[in-house]
Amino acid sequence: MNKSQALTDFQLNCQKYYICYSLAAMGLKEFVDKFSKLHPNRANSLIVGAGHPDDGKWHGSINIGELLDASQPDGTFLDTIAKSFISTIYSSWDEYYRNSIADEAGVEQKKVISNLMGDLRHIRHCIVHKKSILSNEPEKLKEISWKLVAGPLCISDEMLQELMDQVNKMTVSIEGP
Repeated sequence: MNKSQALTDFQLNCQKYYICYSLAAMGLKEFVDKFSKLHPNRANSLIVGAGHPDDGKWHGSINIGELLDASQPDGTFLDTIAKSFISTIYSSWDEYYRNSIADEAGVEQKKVISNLMGDLRHIRHCIVHKKSILSNEPEKLKEISWKLVAGPLCISDEMLQELMDQVNKMTVSIEGP
């Protein structure tokens, strides 16, 4: 399919997700840089909530050492955010944009094919249903060129950048008559 407003809208929507991810990454880096300069005791906890912690209105607590480690570039916090965006990108494709493209083309949704989104379906399945443990998913991928092997899946900033490059060039095809 050469021209599709729905595909363009999907790509623009994905770009917004990536910008949100990038801002979160910059915010984590800025936080770690500032917080580390305070030389916090890594054994203590950081409490986040509404009001003073003694008032009992806190929503979360984390060990400061774990917080600093997880907030590093390509740490577990950014990995978690990247995986959330991957799941969101695929869900928005499958639940909305694929149907919109089908409507434009006058075909059933199942006839709209994207190898890239098919690959993302496998990655999302691994994230959501297999606790981010890859098994045979790398063998199934047709377009995503990440160097994946069986074992824990970690999504780096570079991997997300590659995915966005592919989304921005993404094409779809209409299967059958």
